[in-house]
Amino acid sequence: MLLVESLNMSSLDRVITQVPVEDLEFIWSQVVPHLERALDGSYSTYDILNNIQDNRMQLWISWNNTEKLVEAAFVTEVCDYPQMRTMRWVLAGGNNLEEWLSPLTEKVENWAKKNKCQRLEIVGRKGWTKVLRDYNPQAVYFVKELK
Repeated sequence: MLLVESLNMSSLDRVITQVPVEDLEFIWSQVVPHLERALDGSYSTYDILNNIQDNRMQLWISWNNTEKLVEAAFVTEVCDYPQMRTMRWVLAGGNNLEEWLSPLTEKVENWAKKNKCQRLEIVGRKGWTKVLRDYNPQAVYFVKELK
């Protein structure tokens, strides 16, 4: 069983937290627009919601206390490979990246360690290399649409 991260105040202006499954209904309408911008056709928002409800994925948000809204949404999943457990960043989208990325990354990394993950992996656009300076690109991700 995976642990749920407790609420953590990152600052007076912002709260970075994992959203418990029982609270999804209260926040989902604000999360969807952020996730839709990051979708590439592999998942729909409905797929993401089902996976979170089934505890196969985790939803993290940055809540802006000043504006009283979700400014970013971030989805992770734990992958159990034969030789190691990893946490994968699945989707991320939002506004004010420079405000929430560092505290969110720290929170997610701590959660991954508590849940016995040995590695974090991210598949994302090249632009992430500019802001994820602690991460090393390990591979190139190739895609071919089959018709």
